[in-house]
Amino acid sequence: MEPEYKERYMFPESAGTAERRRENRTLISAEPNVFDRHTRESLGRLVNLSREGFLVVAHEPMMPPAVHEVRIVVVDDYGQLRTINATAELIWCRRSRFDESYGAGFQFSGLDPADEIIVQHLIQAL
Repeated sequence: MEPEYKERYMFPESAGTAERRRENRTLISAEPNVFDRHTRESLGRLVNLSREGFLVVAHEPMMPPAVHEVRIVVVDDYGQLRTINATAELIWCRRSRFDESYGAGFQFSGLDPADEIIVQHLIQAL
């Protein structure tokens, strides 16, 4: 993904979104898909991640507030597949100013300790 594309989703323009974050977000270069665990449909591609939440780029809009059971499969720095299963609340969703995609911000509301370790490890490795 070209840097310009990542930049447009790194800092959403909603009033105060960045200021409310307690954790910095880490850009994800591999862009794994985020899936709804019940429907198995893709919610979009993971763009950035923090201990508190993540940003997805989607082709369709989503309506907040909504709670999703998500599955994210990522490759760690050892080349191993790691699966994160979590409950996440859709906080915001808005259309990109640059193309037809939508950015959607999620906040973890249920993350098992084992999955939290995977998230922390991914953030540190990136």
